[in-house]
Amino acid sequence: MKLSALILSVCFSMFFLQNARAQKDYIISFNNDTLKGKIKVTLFGKPKFTENDQSKVVSISPKTTKEYCRIINAKDAKSYLSKALPNQSRLDFLELIEKGTIQLCELIQNTPGRYGSTTVTTWYACKGENLLVAIKTSGLSFSRAERRKKFEDMLSDQPELLEKFKQENDFSFDAVKKYTALYNKRRTN
Repeated sequence: MKLSALILSVCFSMFFLQNARAQKDYIISFNNDTLKGKIKVTLFGKPKFTENDQSKVVSISPKTTKEYCRIINAKDAKSYLSKALPNQSRLDFLELIEKGTIQLCELIQNTPGRYGSTTVTTWYACKGENLLVAIKTSGLSFSRAERRKKFEDMLSDQPELLEKFKQENDFSFDAVKKYTALYNKRRTN
């Protein structure tokens, strides 16, 4: 009798843990409706969403979804924003690196070539609901000073932070992430 009660309680616990996991993924539509459920990524990298207590699986499209978040494990979650790249009208999902007043997003592009493929990582940022601007790239770029100036302009309403950024004279990916996080943290305090 005790064994069957133990087995039954373990089954209930597993069921509730599975439901709790499923409720952590979410999508936010352009109408600002938040739907909780489970997100799976197909073999070809396309995200699919199943709402809690539903069996219908739907594709997540940047045309209808403003943001989605997929919980990978207890310590790792990935959020994606639907944004148009500079000088483009088509929406794409970009991984959200830092969320706040300044949103920092990442796009990784793989380009096959004659001698293998090339991977270029580009970070874009926007302040509020403004358009994205390219801030940092791992590819060959002749506009480093221009990109740095755009980032400094985003920090300009916090003069102490901007001055610290200029004095440090580091425009690496880590520095951009660090100063974006500091900016966003100071804006919430």
